[in-house]
Order: sequence, then structure tokens, then C-alpha cells
Amino acid sequence: MSNNPKHKNVEIKCFARTRRGTLCQTPRITGKKRCRMHGGTSDGAPKGNKNAFKHGRYSKVIIENRKRTMQLKREFKALLAQLIA
Repeated sequence: MSNNPKHKNVEIKCFARTRRGTLCQTPRITGKKRCRMHGGTSDGAPKGNKNAFKHGRYSKVIIENRKRTMQLKREFKALLAQLIA
């Protein structure tokens, strides 16, 4: 039995599947479903994926504003062309 505190319960194995289709024989980390080799060390990205949001260039509000601005620009150019001609 290991003295590592992460491997307190040796009987509970990792839920990951190997290439042969059998279960991984490594003990899982306490409080996790996987061993250290199959992703039991971190919880992954934060909920809501706020770590990927940097500038909002592609958010729905910005895209709609950009479309509306381009539409107004086209209308203005058409109006200007009518006034000049």
C-alpha cells in the first residue's frame, strides 16, 4: 500500500478504459474518478468557459452591432449618392 495521501483507498480503481478495453488498474485520486495519468489532477476549464473570453469580438451583441453599423453605412452611402447625382 502506498503512503501517498492521494491514493488512500487502493481498492477503488480508475474508471478510464485502456486500449484493450479493460479498466485502468491504477488507483484513482481521492475525490476524483480518474487516476493521475487519465486526468484526475485537475478539474478542467472553469464553468462558463470564462477563460476563453478575452475581447468579445465574436459575441452576439457585438456581431449584431457590427451588422447594424454596416447596414447604416450602406444606407448612408446610397443616400449620399442620390443627393450628389
